[in-house]
Amino acid sequence: MKIGSVLPVILLISACASEKEGTMKGEDTITGRWELVEVIAGWTGKVSPASVLDYRQYLVFYEDGTFLKTRSNGQSASGTYTIKELSDGVYVEVAFNDENTTLLESCSGIEYLRLEKGNRLIGGSLPCDGPGLAYAKAGGISD
Repeated sequence: MKIGSVLPVILLISACASEKEGTMKGEDTITGRWELVEVIAGWTGKVSPASVLDYRQYLVFYEDGTFLKTRSNGQSASGTYTIKELSDGVYVEVAFNDENTTLLESCSGIEYLRLEKGNRLIGGSLPCDGPGLAYAKAGGISD
């Protein structure tokens, strides 16, 4: 088989991959501080501003693949994250160092956040009737 006929097959196989890990560029960069701005009720779908909560919540993603999730009431949790580009969008897979933390918002031990246009991350535990969470990029890295 000639190289000219093998190359299109290789390109086709790589284009059909359903998942790839990578980094995002430009305004879609995940690195930085994200603030919880909305809470979506699991049963009703009602969207409320995060200001109805008695705390503020932040996610900070660092360039080295680690993150810190904090609440203004003193709670915090950390771990690692991976960016996943799937056929239906870009997701941030967040793995906590302590899976028993009360800050984990998921039906499993890993939290998934979907990157939406306008630099918003949507995650939470809606699939298991918990709250959905919407984060907006808050600017520079600080905690």
